[in-house]
Amino acid sequence: MNFQQLRHFIVTASCGNILKAAEIANITQSGLSRSINALESSLGLPLFERGPKGVKLTEFGHDLLPFANRLLNEHDRVLENLSAFRQLGRGSLTIGVAHSFAYYVVPEAISSVLRRWPEVELSIVSDNYQRLQERLNDGELDFAFSLYTEGSRHPDLDYEDLFTVNTRVFARTGHELTTLPSVSSEQIARCHWGLINGGSARAAFFNYFNDRGITPPKISMRCTSVAMLVSVIQDTDLITILPEELISTDTHLRLSPVNTDGVFGSAVCGLIFRKSSVELPVAVQFADAVRREIRLLAKVPPGTP
Repeated sequence: MNFQQLRHFIVTASCGNILKAAEIANITQSGLSRSINALESSLGLPLFERGPKGVKLTEFGHDLLPFANRLLNEHDRVLENLSAFRQLGRGSLTIGVAHSFAYYVVPEAISSVLRRWPEVELSIVSDNYQRLQERLNDGELDFAFSLYTEGSRHPDLDYEDLFTVNTRVFARTGHELTTLPSVSSEQIARCHWGLINGGSARAAFFNYFNDRGITPPKISMRCTSVAMLVSVIQDTDLITILPEELISTDTHLRLSPVNTDGVFGSAVCGLIFRKSSVELPVAVQFADAVRREIRLLAKVPPGTP
């Protein structure tokens, strides 16, 4: 099995037709057929069912397809980055970022990398933690930066814990609840809420009220953008839950904490890698930039492990 055979396998699976796949792969129809047959012979398994209207994947072909895509993604990315760095310090990197970090830590890390290597191409994908996991395992991302809990770690991924955040209730500055020394669960249950549309936030929200025997309140708005959520909370009487450390670092936000009788849990923030991935030069530099920004924000002395 070689990379060329895997490429021919992938394009044939995508087209479902040998002739069309051969045109896309810029190879003769007979040459493509020989390549596919050689791959099947090396594996000892049929990958396609041939028919008068084309080809379709067998059960074994379906199993091989995601593996082939991941392997080729890794192969192409490594060659691209190594070649680019040998020439002009160039390279490309695709990073997954949890919605919560659209304006915290990551922008500073991006600036740091681009100032030093202006030819590097960075692609930032913002998504929830579950989708970041899936994209990492599919080879779409080089690594991710996200919040996660101890129980949500994926066995096929490596985690580098950087810091812990505590989730608490926030409302616009001047909201009635922010002026009270203590706010009960029943009081916040009577409010309308805005919430980040992610599994961790929903779980923390419902667990808080269910554990107290209180019917969870109405969620008036869900969104994937923290910036949009914060903007709406600042201008309405909706309340929300957000990581305290993320909000406290931005003094321009018109948000204030609500002193509830409990917390909505905590989560770890860190870098996430595929166990099988190769450390590309630009990925190493970007990860170091993230670690450096964390130290600056947390005022951690250099050299501290």
